[in-house]
Amino acid sequence: MNKGESRPNYFVFEGDNKEILWFIPLSSRIEKVLRIIRETQGRPCDIAHICDVGHRKQVFVIQDMFPATKDYIQQEYTVNRNPYRLVNQKDIQIVENKASRIKSLIDRGIKIMPTLPNVNQIENQLLEKLNNDKINEQKLTNEDSSKENIDNDKENTGRNEIRRREFLRRQMNRER
Repeated sequence: MNKGESRPNYFVFEGDNKEILWFIPLSSRIEKVLRIIRETQGRPCDIAHICDVGHRKQVFVIQDMFPATKDYIQQEYTVNRNPYRLVNQKDIQIVENKASRIKSLIDRGIKIMPTLPNVNQIENQLLEKLNNDKINEQKLTNEDSSKENIDNDKENTGRNEIRRREFLRRQMNRER
């Protein structure tokens, strides 16, 4: 979703870390991208891919891809209750291959466009957040486990006290 509207915007694929998703913006501004592609003068152009999505020509702006986690997905976009998806396997493969090449450049610190945000920094922040979330979850699990152990210890102490008293009672009865 974008700008609070209910319209599709992204092709999503998993990164190397399965908890990080990479989003490729979807745009209808095909003319702008065609101008850029023409400037490449026949050289391969991995920054975008034009194809039919939902019976319309659209462009995936691969150069603008960015990382996020599933927490940032509100819902799947649908048209007449049908998911709005890229279904042509050839186009899916092309987008994924181009994205892989662009992601490789990004991983090496090469910025495709000078105005793009530092997506490596964003990815590292997301990984740090995921790691902190796991640590906090582990702490909560350990706290729950500690509370359970304390409860068990109290229960065992109570049982042991009952046994001790019973033993003492029997000893006293024998002495009489």
